[in-house]
Amino acid sequence: MCLAVPSGDLESAQETLEESRSRLHEHCVVCWDRHPFGLKVPYQVIDEHTVEGRFPCGKSYEGYRDIIHGGVVSSLLDGAMANCILAKGLEAYTVDFRLRFRGPVMAGTEAVIRGQWLRSEGPLHLLQAAIIQEGRTLVTARAKFFAGNPKGTPQPLPTAKGAQELIRDSRKRLR
Repeated sequence: MCLAVPSGDLESAQETLEESRSRLHEHCVVCWDRHPFGLKVPYQVIDEHTVEGRFPCGKSYEGYRDIIHGGVVSSLLDGAMANCILAKGLEAYTVDFRLRFRGPVMAGTEAVIRGQWLRSEGPLHLLQAAIIQEGRTLVTARAKFFAGNPKGTPQPLPTAKGAQELIRDSRKRLR
């Protein structure tokens, strides 16, 4: 179920992202620009499957001295992937999230957060994301998102056992 954005229609994809974000994700701690404690990342569509945002990495987001907290880093990556889903006009929930730290994300240096939709299989979507500072990829993530219903009440996540079976079943197809 790929809702591809025609390559010359990035403006329309950005409009879809903004409309979906305001309708489905309106109080997000990562991307809502009015959240009092939010990260306020303005994700933009840069190609048919990719969004990108910039984050100033202020010292108020530190864990260890001069290093952005891992939970903040995880949230930035999850937010980028969620915005990829929203740019396609879909609603989906993170059900499997894998993170790899290759280096520390430094406070005081702007980071680029890039999310990319890879493919889908049934109700699952596979995405990846990266945080880049000064041209170096420091953190990467891959996640599976479970599709909801963008036209009505959100589809409930399956029970823990059902979600495990769904993820296990899809692993062979979404590698």
